[in-house]
Amino acid sequence: MKIASYISKLFLTVFLLFSFFSFSQTTYYVSKSGSNSNNGTSINTPFLTISHAISQISAGDIIYIRGGTYHENVQIDNIDATS
Repeated sequence: MKIASYISKLFLTVFLLFSFFSFSQTTYYVSKSGSNSNNGTSINTPFLTISHAISQISAGDIIYIRGGTYHENVQIDNIDATS
């Protein structure tokens, strides 16, 4: 019984840990029909440029880029998001 209890507690701890991380991430959207004054957090309010989306992200965040041709130079300086 002790092992089953330990495994149950371990599973619950891992589940809660991963649940916490999934709630702390933000999803951003970029579209050629967007605007950098939007909040970028929904498909209805996307950013216009990839560069602006990159400037908003933190560790664990996701950027979805809608189809289109984007003419911009993209530089990712802090790829591990430590600053």
